[in-house]
Amino acid sequence: MDINPFGILQDFLAHCFYKYGAFVSRHPNPFIFGPIALTLFLSLGILNVEVSDDLRFLYSPENSLSRFEYQIHQEFSGDSVNSSLIAVALEASDGNKNMLRKEIADTIRDLIRF
Repeated sequence: MDINPFGILQDFLAHCFYKYGAFVSRHPNPFIFGPIALTLFLSLGILNVEVSDDLRFLYSPENSLSRFEYQIHQEFSGDSVNSSLIAVALEASDGNKNMLRKEIADTIRDLIRF
């Protein structure tokens, strides 16, 4: 004879779910409109969402060298916008306006690698 130790628990749960189903079938409105009202109410929280996509502050520790260097950059430049992009302007030192020379391109490539 097989003994099912969960038989009593299964019978109890089946009885509870039957009673719950009967209650829901007699009073369907709260189970239809309640979740809708709760969803609408909780959706109001979207008005307080602030999107932050700054890589320096999302993925670096609070005491990281990157944050320290950026703080120095802000103090030096007065920049209040945290931009992760750095622009470098190059000018030929020999006075030649043509930047499309091989030695200039090699220097730029070396600078990018650095």
